[in-house]
Amino acid sequence: MRKGDVKEVKFDLKLLRDPTKIDIDKDLFGEASEVSRRIANARADAVKKDLAWFYVHLYTWVLGGIPERRYKMPVETSRNGNSRNYHPDVLHREHGRVWDDEVKSFNRSYVGSVPVAHRQFENYISHLLGKLDNAHEAGRNLERYGFNYGFFRYYVPTKTIMIKDKGLSSYKKKKIWAGKKPASMKPKELVDFATQSVRDLIVVPPNLLMFLFMNYRFKIMNQESSDGNLDSQDYWIVKSGDLSALHHPETRGIDELFDLFHPIVEGKGRKAHLEEIRRILYLDRLKVEQFMSPKIVVNGKYEIEPFPVTRYKFRTAEDYREWGRDLLRTHKSLLVDRLRIRDLYQEGKDVPI
Repeated sequence: MRKGDVKEVKFDLKLLRDPTKIDIDKDLFGEASEVSRRIANARADAVKKDLAWFYVHLYTWVLGGIPERRYKMPVETSRNGNSRNYHPDVLHREHGRVWDDEVKSFNRSYVGSVPVAHRQFENYISHLLGKLDNAHEAGRNLERYGFNYGFFRYYVPTKTIMIKDKGLSSYKKKKIWAGKKPASMKPKELVDFATQSVRDLIVVPPNLLMFLFMNYRFKIMNQESSDGNLDSQDYWIVKSGDLSALHHPETRGIDELFDLFHPIVEGKGRKAHLEEIRRILYLDRLKVEQFMSPKIVVNGKYEIEPFPVTRYKFRTAEDYREWGRDLLRTHKSLLVDRLRIRDLYQEGKDVPI
């Protein structure tokens, strides 16, 4: 699409929920304060998912693909009896390709980071390993199979207030959301907010994603389910500042992330360790594409001005094939030893049929 072109798209507002109409069974909970808290959490969770779903569509308007159906949860069961939901956001099935994309979105005005679940990445990499292994055995091109993670950042209106330090007489500044919050927005208002707030998009392949994860701290987060139970999961916290570095490959990019890299180095010097990481992850085989999105008009009414898109990908199909073949040999050490996550694909292979 040429510079200055406008892309007209449709988005079904019925896919979004009106948070003001979300309620809970008040008889299940006792005190009014607990009922109010759970209603607020349910509304905030619904809006968070709706906003994420809108950005999934925005991703396809810019980079193609088909949004996976929202409430479809296909289950894959491995030979060791483990069941996991594999639910990519975007499917690419054109020209014999079988690529899936995960789309994340977060506000960078004062949150500054986005959590990525260990279990989700375990699912993606296990699914990819199965596809690569089958393709390798059948003599098919490995580059037909893969996945990416896309990260949208967006702005929110903020204001600064002074709050008192707990147990102290001093005050400190705190940045908070200014104006109406999405949890109280109806679908039309939410789409209007989303279209006005986009800052940028970055897309990274799994090898670069693993490099980011190696340098991130773990965080255990509790997610409250619809039945009120808490589900604890481990997450990596992806920092907005690192994404900013990747958005400037000429002046910052991957080299800056290596300067900030602080893994636990055992038995070797820092320089040798970092060179090994760069080699085993094939980071020197990547190239960067940067462009502005087209201006997008949603439903003939909501306008999204062009925003920067940065996309990391392998330089050539052969580079990707080499990485894929190497991943089939080294995935256990990468996933279990370095990332400290489960290798679901290997676990399935270790169980006799």
